[in-house]
Amino acid sequence: MYSRVLAPLDGSALAERVLPYARLVAASLGSRLELFRVVEPPPLGDWDLAQGMMIPHAELDQESDVLEYLDIAAARLRRSGLPVSRSFRTGDPASQIVKIAEAEEDTLVAMSTRGRSGMTRWLMGSVTDKVLRGTTCSMLIVRGMSDGVDEDDLKIRRIVAPLDGSRRSERALPPAVSLAKALSVGASLVYAMQRETDGSEPEGNTPAEDGGRQGRVLADEYLEEIADELRQGGLGDVEQHVEYGDPAEVIVDFAEETEGCLIAMATHGRSPMQRWLLGSVTDRVTRHSSCPVLVVRST
Repeated sequence: MYSRVLAPLDGSALAERVLPYARLVAASLGSRLELFRVVEPPPLGDWDLAQGMMIPHAELDQESDVLEYLDIAAARLRRSGLPVSRSFRTGDPASQIVKIAEAEEDTLVAMSTRGRSGMTRWLMGSVTDKVLRGTTCSMLIVRGMSDGVDEDDLKIRRIVAPLDGSRRSERALPPAVSLAKALSVGASLVYAMQRETDGSEPEGNTPAEDGGRQGRVLADEYLEEIADELRQGGLGDVEQHVEYGDPAEVIVDFAEETEGCLIAMATHGRSPMQRWLLGSVTDRVTRHSSCPVLVVRST
């Protein structure tokens, strides 16, 4: 599945909010955890304007400080026996993160972001947002809560997998199932159906792929078919839920009511290093959910 979990850090407490989740996922999957930091080029103030050259020791001090910071963070994570490496680059943070992530296959990028509570729209950290829209790698996005998460108490108790009847949405199932098995937890399949404008239940729902699946009965049958396949594949605890409402709101609300959950869902995009549009539902869930979200790119 993922042989490397890449956790970009910037020295802030917000960025470090992802580390407990990165450690848990890496340890469960037997992956290598790599801490990565990008140092932006020194500003003009670090240059000797009279001589027209940069003061040499400024860069050396910066490199030393970065490596010391990463070493301290890595040492803390290695206490549990997890293999942890560290590296750093100089340049634009988002571009360098995308570049180092895609240099190695089967990489999961784990990053924190920030936001406001509830269903109000909140802005993602600009670097996380750029990486999410620019990489072909899967991403684990964790909302940076003000009080953080205790690494010793952190547990993922359930994987929530939203589906819409399309093959694209099902692309998130293999990593979701692998993670559920590694963590010894169950999975909840969630299918959201829009209500009619008068609030009544719809006669049918038309997903983006598969030519559309009509009605509640077919939605139940669809989830049951997927659930049977997952059970046959060795995942014993699989639940099916068909809910009515706006898909993004349904997913976020369901996750909020599911203790210790992780949402795993797919999106689509363009080729590497080009800006790509997230599926609108996935985009809204990553922006509004307080639960960690595993975003799997579907080509």
